[in-house]
Amino acid sequence: MNKFRLLIILAFAIKIVFSQEVKKQDDHANSLIHWMTIQEALAKQKEKPKKIFVDVYTDWCGWCKHMTKTTFSNPQIASYINQYYYPVRFNGETKDTIVYLGDTLVNKGTSRKSAHQLTAILTNNRPSYPTITYLDEQGRVISPVPGYMDVKKMEPYLVFFTENVFRTTQFDTFKKEFDKTFTDSLKIKPAEIKWNTFSKAELASHKKPKLILVKIEAPWSVTSKIMDTTTYGDAKLSKYINENFYPVKLNTITKDTIHFFGKDYLNYPNNPFNELAIYLQNKQMVVPATVFVSPDGVILSHVPGYFTKDGIEPILHFFQEGAYKDQKWEEYIKKYQAKKKKN
Repeated sequence: MNKFRLLIILAFAIKIVFSQEVKKQDDHANSLIHWMTIQEALAKQKEKPKKIFVDVYTDWCGWCKHMTKTTFSNPQIASYINQYYYPVRFNGETKDTIVYLGDTLVNKGTSRKSAHQLTAILTNNRPSYPTITYLDEQGRVISPVPGYMDVKKMEPYLVFFTENVFRTTQFDTFKKEFDKTFTDSLKIKPAEIKWNTFSKAELASHKKPKLILVKIEAPWSVTSKIMDTTTYGDAKLSKYINENFYPVKLNTITKDTIHFFGKDYLNYPNNPFNELAIYLQNKQMVVPATVFVSPDGVILSHVPGYFTKDGIEPILHFFQEGAYKDQKWEEYIKKYQAKKKKN
């Protein structure tokens, strides 16, 4: 069992009370995944927003059947999909009339293998089977991913979309960082950031003023682990952080009472998150996230999401150089990139 699967099991131990009931969906074999229709998934999104995972298949597709028997029968993959998505199996050649985001869609084809109008939407007008399509919390297409996937190939895609990495990073770049963390981890010795406690960072900032950098993480966040190994494990970046910031890690579910700039932050029984994590993110709980705090305890900015070394580097410079005081980020990043090209 690799580290990724261990993290998934940990995620379920912490976050959910999960029932491993086996349920039958249409003419498909018994499945660990709780498949539903696209209409059911869209209705559930209105009650509790989650992304939708759509398996676009056909009855004649051999690789679709093989993926059902192998990848979708893997307990860790099935549990992960059930927890973080509304899973949908959609026959790309169905003759059913389907209402999707206000549009009534049908299969206008006359041949036996004609594609449904929804199939065209889910595959960006390039029907192929199988295709996994990821929809956002409003049911809109994020991206289709065509082709058969075994467990190893599907793992990084699930994390890529679940933890919103697609908003900041290209998949190929993320896949390299994923593999460095979970496949090549024995070959990598990450550089060390000198992580402080909150009290030590506050005390140090009084003696020698520097910004406090808070990395917000959680045990179930796979991308938090990847950032530790690759982003913050980069020797040049870790040196820059150690010299220019007081870095602190914050586990969102810590039970510790944290004293920070004159106030105690607790983790109350009716709330899974520590008060400080909620306060630093202005009540928006995103993991991972980076928060910049001034030497006198003022929150300067909350930057949500996963970042590679190249992605976070200009953000660090933006705050360390004090550019945030009189420049817009859009202006700064243009100058930063132009300067980097010259060098």
